[in-house]
Amino acid sequence: MKTGSGLRMRSRFRARALLIAALVIFGTNGVAVRLSGMPPAAIAVARGIIGAATLIVVFRVRGERLSCSGIAPATLARIVAAGACIGANWVLLFEALRTTSVAIATTIYYLAPALVVAASPLILREKPSVVRMVCVLVSFAGAGLITGFDGAATASGVARALGAAAFYASAILLNATFSHVDYRVRTLIQIAVAGIVSVPYALATGAFAEIDMGPRTLIYLLCFGILYTGVAYACYVAAFSHLGAQEVSILSYLDPVVAVLCSALVLAEPLSWASILGAVLIIASSIVSEARAPQADSRKDA
Repeated sequence: MKTGSGLRMRSRFRARALLIAALVIFGTNGVAVRLSGMPPAAIAVARGIIGAATLIVVFRVRGERLSCSGIAPATLARIVAAGACIGANWVLLFEALRTTSVAIATTIYYLAPALVVAASPLILREKPSVVRMVCVLVSFAGAGLITGFDGAATASGVARALGAAAFYASAILLNATFSHVDYRVRTLIQIAVAGIVSVPYALATGAFAEIDMGPRTLIYLLCFGILYTGVAYACYVAAFSHLGAQEVSILSYLDPVVAVLCSALVLAEPLSWASILGAVLIIASSIVSEARAPQADSRKDA
């Protein structure tokens, strides 16, 4: 009995360590995007295509066999649609990172859970609790502080971050409709689709033509695909086998905290009192909202 309990504790510790590693990687993504200077669409393509290939390799090395058999066509269509939303989410978020500070773009982006709660009565036919609706209002108040009182919050940057949040929220809502599908399978499909749907936008905006394919660019492309997507998502998915969905959702807010810290410490971007207070309101209210959410709707894909 003690042996079984000890194994479970070690498994949960390992799962938390993997989750925290994934979230730290996700949190530093904004800084990498800014330092690379690469077109957002090109980064999205690299993340999706190289990231999906990396995940396949990781799953094979682990001896995990994935299969799409048994997935109904209608469900597969929704999985693909969620992947398309993730692709649009990536492009808009990376565009926002080029036009406003990493801290502001990431914090506004994390309005997505509030958008999910606000939309759930219409789309999921779920009635949120009073506490969760108050959390939504507090989140938007935090966004108002950032956009209204921080000079670094450019209109274009905020609009793109809000667009990214809307597509992220759409992906979350779509994922709630096929939670029975193997999490590894739907994550792999969605990441691949995200990269593929970003290709037309990259071609239309001349993103590939902007890239100087030298060693530096190649390193960044591999980093975005292998580290920031393949490895990070592999760690993130592995955490689900031993942690509850709600625990994962709440711990996921380490991502914006790391992003805000990196914005200040690595890029030396100034943080106004309005941004600090706004970020605290958005992140804290989102954590409270997740803590009050039913276990079934807590999982996210992004």
